[in-house]
Parts: sequence; structure tokens; C-alpha cells
Amino acid sequence: MNKKRIPSIVLAIVVWVALSLLASACGPAATPAPTETPVPTATPVPTAASTSDLLDMVKTYEDAFNRQDLEGVMALLTDDVVFQLSSFHTSRGKQDTQALVGDFFFGMNSEFHHTDCTSSEDEVDCKAIAINDWNKAAGAMEGYHYNYSKFLFKEDKILKIMYWGDWPSDGNRLLAFNDKFLTWLDKTYPDISQSWNTIIFAPDGGQLASRLTQEFAATLK
Repeated sequence: MNKKRIPSIVLAIVVWVALSLLASACGPAATPAPTETPVPTATPVPTAASTSDLLDMVKTYEDAFNRQDLEGVMALLTDDVVFQLSSFHTSRGKQDTQALVGDFFFGMNSEFHHTDCTSSEDEVDCKAIAINDWNKAAGAMEGYHYNYSKFLFKEDKILKIMYWGDWPSDGNRLLAFNDKFLTWLDKTYPDISQSWNTIIFAPDGGQLASRLTQEFAATLK
């Protein structure tokens, strides 16, 4: 039996299709899409507190002080804080300053009122008035006038507090009251009188000073 011959044209088409499929399968791999290189994020640069922030911090300190919020006052201070009250007394460090504020100032029911405050980088300057049981007992209701008070700041906290003062217009009354008080104290409580400037800054010294002040003022009535 004679085999049928495949027409040459059909054979040619079959060969062409096969070669096309082979070329497609063996062709070069597709080039992957390029990946985007992430842009590095800039590290934030810390900035100093604004002058308005510093003034707000002084106001927060004043408010906490005047309501005798010891924890609130201490939260605003650095660990190495310095509190300088004219040439009268200086505390250094948080523990010493906490004793000064809590035992002396709060014991005397002290208040500070700051006015005319100006600020610059890490510094606030004010005038201030201090009122406590002492000047009230003396009848010097204007309180102590501090024509110079300064707050220095570090890392958004108060590093240093300084007060220098003037006598008020009725300062002579305070001086006269002080002289009479010390004479009375020497006669009435000689042991306390001998170390008065040390005792008043000891624990509960402010309360002792306030109590003795009131006791002495009662003798003048």
C-alpha cells in the first residue's frame, strides 16, 4: 500500500510554528521593574524652649508655690537646682531645695508674685513680691519687694532661682519688728535665739518661725 505524502506547504507551516514556539520559550527573561530606594527620614533636631514656654513655666511654678503644692514645684526643677534667696540662704540640689520650700517657705505660708517678666534664651527675669506670716505679723502688708529675680533653665526645667530684694516703703516697720522680736526671743527662748538662723531652715523651721512670730505679735497688742 502506498503511503500518502504530506504536502510540502503543510510541512513548511508545521516547521515554522514549531520554531516560533521554541524561540518564544527560549527567549531572554523579562527585566524586573526597578525597585525604589527609600528616602532616609531626617532626624528631628531638638530645639530650645520658646520664650513663651519659659514664661508659662514661671507662672506654673508661681501657681504651684502659692497653693503649697510641693510635688508640683519639685517637678519643675532639675536635680541640680540652686535656690538663692538674696544673701540670706542658698539651697543646692533637689533634696535641699525641697526642704527649703516645704519646711521654710510653706511653713511661713509664703507666697511669691512675679511681675514685669521678660525672657531670653534659657532665662527669665522678673520683679517679685514675697508675702508671708512674718511681714503680716509686722503689719508690713506690702511684703518684701524683689526688684531682681531670675530663673535659669536647662532641658525644659528650672535650673536656678534667684531673688534679690528691696525693702518695701514700710520697711522701717519690718526692721523695728525684727529688732523687737529678736530681743523678745532672747529673753523668752534663749536656746532657740542662739541658733535662730540655723533652726528656721531645719525641718519644720518655717512652722516654728511662724508660731513664734504670732506669739510675739500677740504681746504687742
